[in-house]
This record gives sequence, structure tokens and C-alpha cells, in this order.
Amino acid sequence: MKEIYLHVGYHKTGTTAIQVLCSDQREWLLNNDICYPTACCPAIAKHGHHKLAWAHCQNSNYLPTIKGRKINAASEFDNDVQNLMNQIESTSANKIFLSSEEFDILSDNELSNLFSTLSNYKVTPIVVIREHGDFLQSSYQTSVTYSGYSGDFETFKTGQRSRLDYYNYIRQLHDLSGGNIKVLNFSDKKTRNQLIPNVLKVLGINNLGDLSPNALDQRVNESLDINTIEVLRFFNGKIKKFDQIQQILPKLRKIKGPKLTLFNPEEKTHFLNVFSQEINKINHLLPQKEQLLIEEESFTNTEQGPPNLIEAILNIINIAYKENDE
Repeated sequence: MKEIYLHVGYHKTGTTAIQVLCSDQREWLLNNDICYPTACCPAIAKHGHHKLAWAHCQNSNYLPTIKGRKINAASEFDNDVQNLMNQIESTSANKIFLSSEEFDILSDNELSNLFSTLSNYKVTPIVVIREHGDFLQSSYQTSVTYSGYSGDFETFKTGQRSRLDYYNYIRQLHDLSGGNIKVLNFSDKKTRNQLIPNVLKVLGINNLGDLSPNALDQRVNESLDINTIEVLRFFNGKIKKFDQIQQILPKLRKIKGPKLTLFNPEEKTHFLNVFSQEINKINHLLPQKEQLLIEEESFTNTEQGPPNLIEAILNIINIAYKENDE
């Protein structure tokens, strides 16, 4: 029986970097008895199998807009799923690797339906989680940068799609896979710094000697600093010309401000406590040797960032002045 390794996110846990590597190294993976299918990878995000997730999402509000047209029904992806099943059946590889951070929007019932679709195969879910506060802030920064989001952070937090009930999500995947699940903690520095080798190790690849070092150094969707995000959010709301705004991103990326958080100290402490509790519950599902560690300094951003546009602009000017002075 072929085995499917189902990488289910989360968003903002290095998922895109893993997908870019696998897309670029399909032949190398195949030489290691692993197929990374081309089916179910949409043109708007061509490296991941997002259509497989969308095909099982019954909440139309969570479905994407593609080429200006809002997708209203998961059934629109049925042909894509069939093409994926055909590729899985026809490949000579015994292992199949599927990856999409969009799986983290699925409810328990939708996850059950997904596993029904894959019922002819042994399925091993791979889940990468991140401390809740860091996750929310990074997701917000990405939405402002790449999706033209112009709302404030408080509004974003109440409307974001990803499931934050990590334990319930992982328990469902654990039960559906018969306990055959791998969980990684992106907030653990050692795990984060070796994320791609750690995922490849789950796939059974321990020797990376024939893989280019540059292939492992995938840095995509990196967040801009908070000051720049606040200015960019203003542009998103006032200019409303996404393509023009995207053209200035390379210049904005050159602004290297201090690492800041959008949370106050009480909120940071709350999120760290919630994450610690989730980790402890998740560890009860995992073998002893795969227990997750908790870094007390999970929040790398210790200073609260500017809440308003004027302060952000002044901070950017100050940062630029210091860089030129040096």
C-alpha cells in the first residue's frame, strides 16, 4: 500500500519554503521513492496542493478568489482531486508527499471527508504548529504585505481563518490516522532552524549530501517589520492599487527595524500560557521520544510596536537616517 505524507500546515510555519523546495526538487524526491504531485496546485500558489484542501471546505467564505472570480463551491475542484488520485496511482514511488497550509481551515467533519478521499492509502499527517501570538502577528503581516489587507490588527484577529485549537485539530488527525502522526514545534528554535531537514527526515530522507545547500536555504514570505507594515497598510487602504504597491516591496524590505510585537505584556503572557497548555495536552498523544519542547522565550519580539501611522513613519525615517549615517 502506498503511503501519503500529508503536510497540513500551519500557515506561517515555513510551509511555503518546504513546498518551494519540493516543487524545485521533484526529480530528486522521485529518486528517493517520493512523489510530489503536480495536480491540485493552483496557479496563484503553484507550489502547494491547496485545491485538495479547498475541495473539502464547505464554508464558502473560506474559499479563494481566483483570477477575480470568487469560488463558491468546493465541488469546483472535483476534477483536480481526480487528477491527483490518478497521479498517485500512476507514480512508481511508494511514498506521496502532499502539502498545503490551507488544511488548517478545515473542520473536524471536513477532515474526516478528506481522509475518506484518501482511504485507499496509509496516511501520515505532518503538523507544524507555532505559538499563537507569533502566529497571529505573522499572519497579519503577510496579509498586509501580499493580500492587500488594510484593516487593523484587532479586526484581523477576529476574522482570521486558521484553527487555533491546536490540540483538538491534532487529536482529530491523530485519531483519523490511527495515531500515525508527526508534530513539530516551529516556536522551538532548533526545530525552526532545521525545519526542512526535519520534514525530509519524516519522509525517510536522512542523507542530504546530494542536495544543493542553496536548496535548503529557502526564505519566502518573510514578514516586513511592524513599522513598515503600518505604512503599507495605509497604502493598501488609500491607494488600493495592489500591483503598484507590490512594486515598492523590494525597497521596503531594505528597511530593517527592530523586532516588535503588536501585543502588550499581558497578552504575550496569556498566549504563551495557552500554548504551553496546548503543548502539554498534545504530548499525551505522542510517543515519549517525540515529545514537544517549549521555549520560555517563544516570543522573540519583546517591545510593543507603534499603534499608529505617524509613529510608524517617524520610526522608519529614524531607521533610514541611522543606516545612512553608518
